[in-house]
Amino acid sequence: MITNNNDNITRALSALRTQTLDLHTYYDYYEGRHKLNFASRKFRNKFGQRLQTLADNHCAPIIDATVNRLEIVNFYDPSKQIDSETLWALWTRNEMPAYERDLYREALRAGRAYLSVWMGQRGKAQIFIEDSRTIAEVYDQTDNLEFIAKRWISADLQRSFLNLYFPDRIERYEAESAQLESTFRPRAIDPIIENPYRQIPFFKLVYAKGASLLSHIIPLQDALNKQMCDLMVAGEYNSVRQRYATGLQLEIDEETNKPVIPFEYDEQLWATSSDTARFGEFSDTALEQYIAAKRDVREEIAFITGIPLHYLNSDANAFPSGEALRRAEGRFIAMLQEVQRKFSPPIGAAMRFAVLIDQKASAAEISDGLYKTDRIEIEWQDGAPISLTEQLQQALIKKELGIPLSKILEDLGYTDAEIQNILSQKTAEEATRVANAQQAFDAGVLIA
Repeated sequence: MITNNNDNITRALSALRTQTLDLHTYYDYYEGRHKLNFASRKFRNKFGQRLQTLADNHCAPIIDATVNRLEIVNFYDPSKQIDSETLWALWTRNEMPAYERDLYREALRAGRAYLSVWMGQRGKAQIFIEDSRTIAEVYDQTDNLEFIAKRWISADLQRSFLNLYFPDRIERYEAESAQLESTFRPRAIDPIIENPYRQIPFFKLVYAKGASLLSHIIPLQDALNKQMCDLMVAGEYNSVRQRYATGLQLEIDEETNKPVIPFEYDEQLWATSSDTARFGEFSDTALEQYIAAKRDVREEIAFITGIPLHYLNSDANAFPSGEALRRAEGRFIAMLQEVQRKFSPPIGAAMRFAVLIDQKASAAEISDGLYKTDRIEIEWQDGAPISLTEQLQQALIKKELGIPLSKILEDLGYTDAEIQNILSQKTAEEATRVANAQQAFDAGVLIA
């Protein structure tokens, strides 16, 4: 039965309220919905209405530059109880090669990401990538994880659902409201689901102690947006040259008691009958200083994040190649390797849990040690790929060193079947060449 459910619901909603408080800001900045910070009240009053949606969004490229270099290519079990083909089939069955980057994007954007694993309708394990804004962790008085809460809203935005995931059960609630402070009651169907695996079926990916990759970038992004706004304003004033008039006798508005300006600043023609009036115009504003300021902010963003500057620079002449590219990306590659090291354990744990579901292991079988695999190792795509030309140059060097052709082909990424086919063709070609040479020798023909 569900015990002390009201207290657990209250704790779950409180955790959801506090733990997801800042996440919406990170989502907004990633998607380009930025605040017009660093703008004075005068600037806001005059230009805020027109420029409030202007954003030179660097938050998305920062996240995506890292995410696009992360790809799992294989799994293996160090204990050799589970073969790699089984693990990869499980991963692909859940379409994770197509969606795994959503998981990494979530972890870097929100500071954390969750994989949930549970049995599907066909009795096979299903892996889900969760929205971190719907997940909260609830701890007991000894600071141990007691349960995980997941709250989501129905498609028609009329109802809320709340699940509490304990090691031994899942409690399910619903409410006839989309508000966070809704009154939840047990679901009519299956309010409690037993968890035979005796562990919470959520697996958490964390980078930088749960801080978003954008946490230190948002102020710089705001500064970049302000520079862009200043550039737009300066460009507008340059396109409509600013003029001035002196020596005018201005009428006074009887209602406001303020001078009445006889013409608008952007009118093409200013005219007056006053003999003492003088007209003039200001020189253009130099836009280079605003462009230089934007460049400086971009460089600071690259320095803080470790993302190479050429990912944020539109100058075609600034893109390095070859050895220069590897030097420029040295810090970035180190960051990618750190991400891989931190993401591997929770993904491996999720895969192990999925295997237990697929093999229908009971809690007793697990506790008896029938499934001794304590971890699943992950092989990642190399974060620092080299060009095909460089790969072939390395292959030639290996050949000169006497490394077998099969090993060279394996290092080039060929599959076992492709390697066998190439070696068979090479053997057949060699046999043909020897046969032709023998025929030529028997015929008395010398072959150079």
